Amino acid sequence: MRRIVISGLLLALACGGGVETDVRTRSGPTQFSGVSAQFQHHQASLEGQPVQILSLGLYEIPLWCSATDAGTPPNSVTALVLEVIRFGANPVGPGTYELSRPTGEPKEAATGVYYRVITLDPSVALDVVSGTLSVSRADSAATQGRVDLVLEDGTRIEGEFSAIDCIQ
Repeated sequence: MRRIVISGLLLALACGGGVETDVRTRSGPTQFSGVSAQFQHHQASLEGQPVQILSLGLYEIPLWCSATDAGTPPNSVTALVLEVIRFGANPVGPGTYELSRPTGEPKEAATGVYYRVITLDPSVALDVVSGTLSVSRADSAATQGRVDLVLEDGTRIEGEFSAIDCIQ
């Protein structure tokens, strides 16, 4: 599962971006200052049943959407990557989602992982063990909301985000 998230993180470095994101460490040893955000809505199928996935990345560096704005990705990236999985045809929309530790099993859930990635090698990966993802807007143009998360080391991270989809 973590390898999938790292692939998504690298894809976001090439074409992600966001505005008005202020997600920060409020307590605990792990420091995080999210300044940009990117999201994607995915559709999949599991044993013939449709599955909807909202993937949200919050990053400590500004990202870009335009190929003309793109530069060389930095050697170090810190990110929170959150996913909401819903069975059925309806996409993940506004609402409050309780996050729990990723299990690796295909089930309806909201999960998250904190990453500090240095030169494509995850040096730190901490699961989000509890918290909420409150989505106030979720459409093709933007996903906005608030997070209040607890990492496995006890760190609490919270704040507001506004994410855009650069891969359309």
